[in-house]
Amino acid sequence: MSWSISLYPATEYKGIVAFGNLVESETEWTVGTFYIPAYGHNDFSGIEKNFVFWSQDERLYCFYAVEHGQQTVLQLEQARVEEVFITPALPWAYGPLHGGAICRHDGSLYHFFNSRDKAGRYSIGCATMEGQPPFAMKSISPKPTLRGEEGVCLDKAARPKNHVVFACGAIRENGQTLLSYGFNDHSCRILKLT
Repeated sequence: MSWSISLYPATEYKGIVAFGNLVESETEWTVGTFYIPAYGHNDFSGIEKNFVFWSQDERLYCFYAVEHGQQTVLQLEQARVEEVFITPALPWAYGPLHGGAICRHDGSLYHFFNSRDKAGRYSIGCATMEGQPPFAMKSISPKPTLRGEEGVCLDKAARPKNHVVFACGAIRENGQTLLSYGFNDHSCRILKLT
């Protein structure tokens, strides 16, 4: 599993990403050894929170970012970056791509990513990537799979942020994809995609 760690409270918000293996005991799950990938600003010199990890062929990979029309994928050995794959990224009209979830299907990787447009509205889109390194982007959805909305929150203690959606996890099951996502920073939902 992976998670974000932030310096809070702080004058300037900064954060990093860590990951580790879950270990099951008779009564609980715990995180065994955890690692902090040494890449980008993942040292509290900036904000990192959108690494997307997956394992394949006994190797650990990480979608890092799409910047300046290029997609960056890392191959990791614990916290050490073994190899960096940079390939062209396809255009997306709804803001910069980041984070999300990756699942395998029919020899390709499906990357459900997040984006935020200039008006602050979040979207979830989907790109397909080659199933082997360098994991080049093959296609991208022309429109969002899901867009942020106003929503309704009856919980008086919650402080929802309207127009926010972000992909958290994706699995293939019985011919469909189950996509978990965060909704308005106050609830979790599951979307079934065929």
